[in-house]
Amino acid sequence: METKQYHNKGYWDMVRISNEDKEYPSNMGQKWNDEEEALLLKELNDNIDIEIIAQKHNRTIGGINSRRREIAYKMYLKNVSINEIIRQTKLDNNSIEETVKKRENNN
Repeated sequence: METKQYHNKGYWDMVRISNEDKEYPSNMGQKWNDEEEALLLKELNDNIDIEIIAQKHNRTIGGINSRRREIAYKMYLKNVSINEIIRQTKLDNNSIEETVKKRENNN
């Protein structure tokens, strides 16, 4: 199964319009920049709760967790040790292995 990434502002505008009764974080569906990603890693290192991180970034908890998996995969591709990936992303070994397996099956 292929994972689709929706970085199209129009798509997220349509989601918001079709679900007017729901409130969405302002950065939901928006691209991450290097500074925001670095801040996320710092917040994880400082053991800040994921819910608080999501609020600070104006993103969903799912968006934060998705970015953690993306970071883990990029680190894996750079041959960073699994222990270092765990330390920085706060993901467990199984989550990292599952992410790698899914990404490699999509290529």
